[in-house]
Amino acid sequence: MIAHILSPGGAPAVVPWLTALALFGGLLGVLLSWSDRRRRALFTALAVAGLAGTAAVYLTKPSIPQSPGFAISLAGLDGRTTTSPVAIRVCGVASGSAKVPGPGQLLLIRVDGAQVTEMGADTVALTMAPGRHRIDAVLITADHRGFQPPVAAAATVVVTGSGPIAAAPGCP
Repeated sequence: MIAHILSPGGAPAVVPWLTALALFGGLLGVLLSWSDRRRRALFTALAVAGLAGTAAVYLTKPSIPQSPGFAISLAGLDGRTTTSPVAIRVCGVASGSAKVPGPGQLLLIRVDGAQVTEMGADTVALTMAPGRHRIDAVLITADHRGFQPPVAAAATVVVTGSGPIAAAPGCP
């Protein structure tokens, strides 16, 4: 499982972390101070404040972000026969040149249905076993929400064995 705890700017997303800390710290405090009525009331108030803060954080942000207005593609991969590691470049397909991933966005890469990386760059080299593989790229927000409609691309490659890393194909 890949966890992403940093916001797009690299600093922790402080408010969601503080509300979660208050919620779970309060609940833990209630359990640990069950026999002390005064402490239990204090920790219950902390847990309720954390719950209210968590609800406010998630109610104030849209649940499904709108599509950024462009598509993505996997440059020169579909149907390609290559060696491992496989160089993958994700390109933005738009009327202008779209930077992928853009600010506040990440790329999630899956091989044969399993997530293998989550990245803030457009290029990655992945080690793959010989055989036919499906590669999926999905553009998501920095807080791991998918766009509506989804911004995704897929390609199939055939890996023949190990070899030097070939340069990633350029974007059209």
